[in-house]
Amino acid sequence: MKFFYFLILLFSCALFSQKNSNTQNLYKKFDSIVNLKNTSLSYGKVFIEKYRTQENNHQYFDVNQFVIGELSYQNQEFFDIKIKYDITEDELIVTLNTDFENYSIILEKAFVEKFKIKTKTFINTNEFGFLELLFDSNEISFFKKNIKSKQKKEDKSYVYFKFSEKNQYYLNYKEVYYKITHKKDIYKILPNQKNNISSFYKLNKELMKNDFDKFYQLLLKSIVNNLK
Repeated sequence: MKFFYFLILLFSCALFSQKNSNTQNLYKKFDSIVNLKNTSLSYGKVFIEKYRTQENNHQYFDVNQFVIGELSYQNQEFFDIKIKYDITEDELIVTLNTDFENYSIILEKAFVEKFKIKTKTFINTNEFGFLELLFDSNEISFFKKNIKSKQKKEDKSYVYFKFSEKNQYYLNYKEVYYKITHKKDIYKILPNQKNNISSFYKLNKELMKNDFDKFYQLLLKSIVNNLK
């Protein structure tokens, strides 16, 4: 019976693939019929929390809890999935419902194509693992590598880990990824844009101090406009 429903839904997806909202609803309907534990999401290592931390400090993206997200895994689309992203281990974790209990799986990284948490989109790159997409155009894409390093600490009664964030940025130009740490790095990639880049840095020093992501997003938008 499940296979029969799957054929119906697969045919429907082919007919309506041009309408994203309809396609998403069909995928959700299929997932509810077969149960997520019977899909490819059930393949992976069982997740067990291995780091003890103090309050408000953790190794995950944004929050320590599972949140509703989207996922492309083994060429399949999943919506309204409970996921969280372990930045330190660079692993994506999903929670699945069974007839008896909930359990969590660490997905096989090579099979994760992309995922979305709230408004943030992450792409799996072979070279750098999961990168957060900050800016995307036909000419240039810009990414952030979310990084949290761990440090072992000892209290009077127990051992715990403290996680510190220090992100990196990458520019993708003509299918090549470049690590960006200074404006001179962008000069080397786009020498014809040097004056524009230099001027943007001078005019937006305050933004660079307060919101690095937004600063880079606007900088790349300015560069792309000039390239056109």
